[in-house]
Amino acid sequence: MINTITLQKATIEDCDTIYCWRNDPTTREQSFNSREILYEKHSQWLKKALEDPKKFFYIGIDEKGKKYGVVRFDIKSKFSAEINIIVAPDKRGKGIASQLILKSCSLFFSETKRKLILARIKESNSASVRAFQKVGFSKLFHYKEEDKERILALVLLAPDRRIR
Repeated sequence: MINTITLQKATIEDCDTIYCWRNDPTTREQSFNSREILYEKHSQWLKKALEDPKKFFYIGIDEKGKKYGVVRFDIKSKFSAEINIIVAPDKRGKGIASQLILKSCSLFFSETKRKLILARIKESNSASVRAFQKVGFSKLFHYKEEDKERILALVLLAPDRRIR
């Protein structure tokens, strides 16, 4: 059974955990940048990103403080943000992704005035596509960059800010 997951703001103390998750081979395979990240570059990037008012980071934890994944929102405009998620490698395949997505999107919408959240996913990453669709993301379009695989764009509108 999955424990109840809550969200807390990510901090620099989460650096090592996020670094390990980001460099996991499966995570790298599904990322747009599949290269291994050096620790020094990661820690510098995270420190700067945590200070950036256009980025929101949440860590999913259970009642014992065990970490399940990280979700980041990058503000793209006055109305929109893009979501990125990494599920802890030992928690994959247990429905954690959809919990993290649902809870973090709800929290993000309540903390900001954004009207929509965009998710870009490799079309071959069917588990991620299913997790996002399970919580209400809809297919917007797909595209292919030169010499790369197809990318699927999904969107979630804020429940109280529907476009009419």
